[in-house]
Amino acid sequence: MSFRDYLTIGEVVQKLNAGRGDLSVSKLRYLEDEGLITPERTEGGYRKFSRADVERVELILRLQRERFLPLAVIKTKLDAFDRGLPVPEIEEIETGDVSAGQDKAVDAEASGLLATSDLTREYKIPESFMAELKRY
Repeated sequence: MSFRDYLTIGEVVQKLNAGRGDLSVSKLRYLEDEGLITPERTEGGYRKFSRADVERVELILRLQRERFLPLAVIKTKLDAFDRGLPVPEIEEIETGDVSAGQDKAVDAEASGLLATSDLTREYKIPESFMAELKRY
């Protein structure tokens, strides 16, 4: 049995899907076409995903799922992060720091944005509708 330090594209899909099913071979190819990932290639042209490549794909998926960021914005943030610039969304995901999200809530209040409870009370929006909006 030989040891290799990379995963194939199919292995990456299998590893990262973990029951979610939101990753496919074609999506990985698209991420590469858009310049978000750059896996090495074998002499035969097959993609070789390193541990860092897999972590980057995981990060991209989390930025999409948890921050609802489009790929163009994610690319910009990854480019900045790769240059060593601070990117709060990436730092929060990497460190698991939820306090940054709490700071945003304070900033929203200071900016005059209304909390969900204010919307339901002041504008008579049903709580069930607000709960449905949160799910989306």
